[in-house]
Amino acid sequence: MNRFIPGWTKRELEDSLKLVRETIMPNWDIHPEMISHTRVIDIKTGKPFAQATPEFMENWEWSQKKSADELAAYQAYALNILKEAGLPCEGLTTPGGYGGRNQDNLA
Repeated sequence: MNRFIPGWTKRELEDSLKLVRETIMPNWDIHPEMISHTRVIDIKTGKPFAQATPEFMENWEWSQKKSADELAAYQAYALNILKEAGLPCEGLTTPGGYGGRNQDNLA
């Protein structure tokens, strides 16, 4: 979203972000529900991991086994996408199940 959306022109993306900034943001908080809401993104490459299994889904097994630092880095990556897109943010929402069995590290 901060660089491109497949199938959209750069102008369409810029117009859409402008609409969000000018029309939605004055009345709504914009925040990430992690990066993809489904498949885990490799924050070093910006691409999804090749495995499409529960172990590589944000709200399934992946987040249950990560350290506080790993979860924080992943969440910071999600927040930075919005920052780079010019959408200031004050928090995030965890997708259903994200870190549900890993509350100590998620907190």
